[in-house]
Amino acid sequence: GEFLYAVSGIGKDSPTMGSVHSFAIDRSTGALSHMNQQPSGGEGPCHVDIDTTGKHLLVANYTGGSVAVLPINRDGTLGGPTDVRQHNGNSVNIERQEGPHPHSVNLDPNNRFVYVADLGLDKVYVYELLADGTLKQGEQLSVDLNAGAGPRHFDFHPNEEYAYVINELDSTVTAFSLDGGKLDPIQTLPTLPEEFAGINYTADIHVAKSGRFIYGSNRGHDSIV
Repeated sequence: GEFLYAVSGIGKDSPTMGSVHSFAIDRSTGALSHMNQQPSGGEGPCHVDIDTTGKHLLVANYTGGSVAVLPINRDGTLGGPTDVRQHNGNSVNIERQEGPHPHSVNLDPNNRFVYVADLGLDKVYVYELLADGTLKQGEQLSVDLNAGAGPRHFDFHPNEEYAYVINELDSTVTAFSLDGGKLDPIQTLPTLPEEFAGINYTADIHVAKSGRFIYGSNRGHDSIV
C-alpha cells in the first residue's frame, strides 16, 4: 500500500520503447511522488501486475508483443527487466492481429502461474514465475481461443478452480477450468444481446468476490454485461 506502478507508452531513453514508473504514495494525502522508471522490455506496455511477495512486477507490452518481469527493490523502486519473453505469429484479423499483442498479464492467487492474454494470436499463454524473476514455460505453453476472438483481459474465480477471459474482437467471454496452471476451455458466451447489430469491442472483466457473477464492458453497445 505504499507504492504505485504505471506504464508509459514511450520511454525516456528510447521513444520506441515503453517504460514502467514507480511512485511513492503519501498515505495521509494520497499524493504521488515519482521515484524512478525502467524499460518495460517492449513497445506499448498496457498492463501490469505485482506478485504477492511484492518483489516482482510483470508487464504486458501490447505493441512489442512481449511480456517482461521487473524486480521491485525494498524501497519500492524498480530494477531493469530480469526476463523478457517475445511472442511470435499472427491470426485471422489482418488489421488487429498482424502480430502478437499481449493485452494483460495476471499472476494466479498462489503466486506461481502467469497468464498472458494475447489479442494478436488468439491465445492465452501460461508461464511459471520463478524466485529469481525469470519466467519458465508451463507444461501447457498456451491455450487457443476461437480464431478472431482477440483475448484481452483475464480474471480468476475466488475458488481458484475457474478463470475467465473477455475477447475484444468477437465480443465473447470464455470460461476455463483451472488445474495446476492448466487451462481447459469449457464455455464461450456472447457479451451482447442477440438483436444488437452494430460494431462492438469488449474491454475489461471482473469476477465478483462472491463468485456468483462476472462483469464485462462493451464499447460500441456501451454497456456492462
